[in-house]
Amino acid sequence: MSLYPRILRVALWIAGFLAVNTTVVASVVSFKAIKKNDAVLTPGVCNLSMHLCTTGPMGKNCANNNDCPVGTNNLSVLPNDKVEAEMFLSDWINDFPVDGIPNNVRAFQVKLDRAGYVSADIGSAKPLGWCGPVDEITCTQSATCPPEYPICLPDPLPGCTCSPHTPQLGGFITLSRPDFLLFGVDGPTPECITTNLDFVYYGLAENPAQAVPDTGVPRYLGTLNLKVSANACGTFTIGFVEDLFATIIGDPSGNWVLPFPQPLVLTIPINDCPQQLLSCIPSHCNIDARIARDRLDPTIRRTAFQMAMTFRKPTTGMTAANFEITVVPFDSEDFVPTIIAVTPNGADPKITTVTFLPRIQEARWTCVRHIESNRQCCIASLPGDADNDRMRRLDDVFEVFDNLQGDAIPALTIEKCDIDRSVRCAPADLLMLVDLLNDEGLICDPFPCFPTTLPVCPSDVPPP
Repeated sequence: MSLYPRILRVALWIAGFLAVNTTVVASVVSFKAIKKNDAVLTPGVCNLSMHLCTTGPMGKNCANNNDCPVGTNNLSVLPNDKVEAEMFLSDWINDFPVDGIPNNVRAFQVKLDRAGYVSADIGSAKPLGWCGPVDEITCTQSATCPPEYPICLPDPLPGCTCSPHTPQLGGFITLSRPDFLLFGVDGPTPECITTNLDFVYYGLAENPAQAVPDTGVPRYLGTLNLKVSANACGTFTIGFVEDLFATIIGDPSGNWVLPFPQPLVLTIPINDCPQQLLSCIPSHCNIDARIARDRLDPTIRRTAFQMAMTFRKPTTGMTAANFEITVVPFDSEDFVPTIIAVTPNGADPKITTVTFLPRIQEARWTCVRHIESNRQCCIASLPGDADNDRMRRLDDVFEVFDNLQGDAIPALTIEKCDIDRSVRCAPADLLMLVDLLNDEGLICDPFPCFPTTLPVCPSDVPPP
């Protein structure tokens, strides 16, 4: 029988007991970074007479001081860095104030909080080997997955991912360590569950007599290897889920009291962020529903040919070589625009305007990518798509009509309701939209007005 569901059943059994009993929470479950890019951060002390660490992971077998790293809860990193961190349990002696029974630990479970893998700025610090998004993309077949995560994993690893997907490289327990909490005890093999990003580490001593006393020495629970993304910026806080049945330790008494250890999280700040593309005008995935040409002279194209891009740092020195343009979908008759100017904004040095020609085409996404940060903004032209569903159809007529009546909440922006490019939203836009649906007049390019749909907007972070 798997240990994981067994612990959950035990936890459920004692839920009623927890509801009416108060426990003293004194224990601490902590994250400590011990290596960066495979280099030990601070060597500890290895007692060579016993080959045991006397600082850092005390009691661990060692051959030299590098085997006894002194961890830290705050580690500055750079994009692309790899961080090795370990979890420890300490100070549980006062956690189980019950009838004189030894205050020992017989079971533990630690669940990581995936929210810490992203920062408030940009990028990720995901477990090593996790080839997939932070937020799960559900799927039943690979055809429904986005291009950057094209593989649909079957149960028990559902969701879209990519290859190679080897999460066991990111989360594991080294059972041979003498400082492991349940080293040498009888019971099911402790394990790290990596089927989703909320990694779960757990273990159980079946024999109550083997419950572990608190000797004042932190005990190892498991290892987490993190890979900081190339575009990472900001602060990552790697911590634990603190809900009932998530991060707990267990007492060997008949009451099975489960305290919640106090969390000591791992903070990973990036103090010198690289240049980052933050936003664009028009915004990413914006669809222009206006006709592609001048309403009075169809030989004059009116679609977008500029994009104002906002960056984290001043854009001084940027040139066309800092950008790349792609067209999605692309066929042999399409023209990929060429960047003809990169113009800084005099009022705000963090904004620059990219000018390109020819103008964007209908029923295509034109994507401008900032190469250094590998972020892009994509815009499109689909005349008549007033409701932004990537299709020109009868529903768009109702959308424009409701907007004219004041019933559209929120009101349509100018590029959604000014179908005829008269620089205002008016009843004439309804007539133009009906003409588009009927393929009437010289108002589309190419003629007649097709295709009438757009593919899904490409991600703002394109696949490698």
